[in-house]
Amino acid sequence: MPTARTASPQVTTLRLGDVEITRVIEFSDTSPMTTDVFFPGSTPEEWRRHAALLDPDHWDARTDLTRVATQSWVLRSEGRVVVIDTGAGNGKYRPLQPIWSYLDTGYLAGLAAAGVRPEDSTSSSTPICTTTTSAGTPASTAATGCPPSPTPRI
Repeated sequence: MPTARTASPQVTTLRLGDVEITRVIEFSDTSPMTTDVFFPGSTPEEWRRHAALLDPDHWDARTDLTRVATQSWVLRSEGRVVVIDTGAGNGKYRPLQPIWSYLDTGYLAGLAAAGVRPEDSTSSSTPICTTTTSAGTPASTAATGCPPSPTPRI
């Protein structure tokens, strides 16, 4: 899986009925956060009990470090295109999460590989932002066309 400095994010597509679903991975790597930091209140016993499902893709049992990923989903059906985006974005300083600071992932190239370019936005396309900045606005408005909004909704 690509890391934060990968030039071309991973793009995979599957079809469910008449819906084509494309996954564009922006970032995927091991986090410097242990399970108790990333998921406060979780217990080591819970993680060990589910180790067969979690290790190694989501958690490293040896180090207790979590794996994280930010990604977008491009859905196509009946002539419509929906981009569901985390709003993480490149080139931003994140003092509380250094692993995500100043990402340089080639995300727009990944979207283009999935057949989506921001300049091609039409009335048949809909961006949905799932994550906001500390200011309450979508973090990746330039990349996905998500409108600034204090309360993005799905």
